[in-house]
Amino acid sequence: MKPIMLKRHYSASLLDLLGAAEYILYEGNKRVILCERGITAPHTHRSSSRFLLELQVVPAAHEITHLPVAVDPSQATFWREWVEPLSLASIATGCDSLMLEIHPDPPNAAINLLKAVPHDHFSSFVPKIKSIIVCIGRSC
Repeated sequence: MKPIMLKRHYSASLLDLLGAAEYILYEGNKRVILCERGITAPHTHRSSSRFLLELQVVPAAHEITHLPVAVDPSQATFWREWVEPLSLASIATGCDSLMLEIHPDPPNAAINLLKAVPHDHFSSFVPKIKSIIVCIGRSC
């Protein structure tokens, strides 16, 4: 079976996400990845910020499920300047993977031009990601 990345709806609780995952598991697909991509809140920090990235979901999910947890800071922030720090914070919380939007020329992207990270910027923050992975006692 193909792996399924189950993305948390912006208004869903962790229990809602786990309930949806349980349904997929029950139907026979054991290859499920949970994905945190932010929640709605009455106050965000800027008009271009889409959601608030709820990083406490990562350790909370790890406490109650065996499923891997990915984080998508590009989707949550909708602002490329915040993708790097939120990626690093996501790694520090113990996420198993990141989902990022990368583009060779973000200002000329057909869609999501505010949140895509340029290739050269992404390659410059990969060593920081690796450093945090080592710092928290995991391997790359």
